[in-house]
Amino acid sequence: MFSHPPLITGVDSIRLLTVAPGDFLSPLRCTLTSVAFSDKPKYVALSYTWGSSYPENAALPVYQNDSSEPISLMLDDEPFYVAHNLHLFLLHLRSATHAISVWADAICINQADILERNQQVALMSFIYTRASRVVVWLGTKEYPSTNDVFRLMSLEWRSGQTVHFAAGFAGQGKRIRSSPKPTKGVLARLAKSGYWTRVWIVQEMCLPRLLTLFYGSDVWDYEDFRRWILEAEIGGQILSHHTSDFFEPMKRLLQARKNRHSDFMSLENLIERFAANQCSELRDRVYGLLGCAHDVSPYFGNNEGMDALDNYIASLSAGDKPPYELRRGTGCVEVDYTRSYFDIWSSVVKFVFFQARDKGSRYQLDMCCRKTQQPIEEQQIYLLGTERQRSIVRTACVVQHALGQQVEEELATSGQHMVTRTPLSMHTDQTDSF
Repeated sequence: MFSHPPLITGVDSIRLLTVAPGDFLSPLRCTLTSVAFSDKPKYVALSYTWGSSYPENAALPVYQNDSSEPISLMLDDEPFYVAHNLHLFLLHLRSATHAISVWADAICINQADILERNQQVALMSFIYTRASRVVVWLGTKEYPSTNDVFRLMSLEWRSGQTVHFAAGFAGQGKRIRSSPKPTKGVLARLAKSGYWTRVWIVQEMCLPRLLTLFYGSDVWDYEDFRRWILEAEIGGQILSHHTSDFFEPMKRLLQARKNRHSDFMSLENLIERFAANQCSELRDRVYGLLGCAHDVSPYFGNNEGMDALDNYIASLSAGDKPPYELRRGTGCVEVDYTRSYFDIWSSVVKFVFFQARDKGSRYQLDMCCRKTQQPIEEQQIYLLGTERQRSIVRTACVVQHALGQQVEEELATSGQHMVTRTPLSMHTDQTDSF
C-alpha cells in the first residue's frame, strides 16, 4: 500500500512528482520526493479540473487494451489511484526522452491527512508563484466512437508538441514549441471546457509568471492564446454563432490575470466575481481565493496576533476605545477544513468591515469630527459610508450563498437565526489576524 513520504519539517516544503519518460502506450511510472522551498526546486505546477474537461472526455481510455482497468499509475513502484482527467493530462505531458518534475495537488498532497491538507492549501499561493511554469490542461478534442481511440491519441501525441515539452522545459531545446493557431471551431470548444468554471483556477491562472496551455497534444503560450481570443471576439468570428454568456467564464479568468497586479484582486471583489465557481468542497469558495487576494493572506496553525481583530471589535462593541490601532491590508484568514461554515462566513464579513472602515475621504472625516467634537483617531473607526455598508452586506450575502445554505443550517441546528448582524456584534471566537 502506498504511503506518502513525509514532508520536511521545520521549513516550508512540498512533494514533487517526477514523471519518468516513456511511450504513450506504456503505463505511467513516477516517483514522489519531498523538497524544501529554500532549495529553489525547478518544477511545473499543473492546473486542471478534477472532473472531466468535457463530458465525452470521461469515456476516453487511458490504457492500450482495456479502458475498464482501475485508473492507476505506478508511484514509487506501488499502484496509486489517480482521477481520469489527471491521468489523461499526465499521459500527454510525458516525454519519450526526458523526465519532468511536476506538482499536482491530487498526488503531492496526502488528501487523507486533514492537517497536511490545511498546511499545503495555505502554501498554495507560494506553490504557483514559485513554479518555473504552470501548465493548464483544457482537455482533448472529441474523438469518434471507435476501439482505436487510444491508438489515435498516441499517434497525435507523437506528432504533436506536448511530447517535446519536457525537453524544452529542461533546456534541451531553444524554447518550448508551440502548436499552430487554433481554428475558430477549436477556440469555441476551448471556451466550453469545464476548466474555466472551477474556483481554484482563479489563483492558478493569476499567480504564475509563465503560463502554457495544453489541449490534447497541442501547446500554446498563454499570451498568444489571449490575443487570439481577443481578435476573435473583436472580429465577431466566434460570437456570431454563440451568445456572449457562452464565453463569460473564460473571459472572466483572462481578465483576472490581466488585472492581477491591480486593486481588482481584493478579497471582496474576488468573492463577488468568482465565489459561484464550482468546487467539490464548499469551503474552497473562500479558501480557493485567498492565495491571489492582495489584501489578505492564508495561514495555517499558530499565527502571531491572531486575536487582534476580535479584541479590537470587542472593544468597540463595549463602547471602549481600542488599546491599539490596526493597519489595513494586513489581514490573514486561517485555512482549516474543520472550521464551521458560519465561522468562515463571519470572518470574511469582519474582514470586509475592517478594510472598509477608513474608506472615507480626509475632508469628510474632518467635517464629521468637527460636528461631533471627537478626535479624528476616535471618529475614524465609525466613518462608514452608505456605499461601503451596502458593499459589506452584499459581500455577506455572496459568501452566504457561496457556502450553499450551510451557514443557515448550522445556525438552525444551534437554535440561532440568520438576522442582520453588524460587524461590531460579531466578536465570536474567530482565529483571523489583522
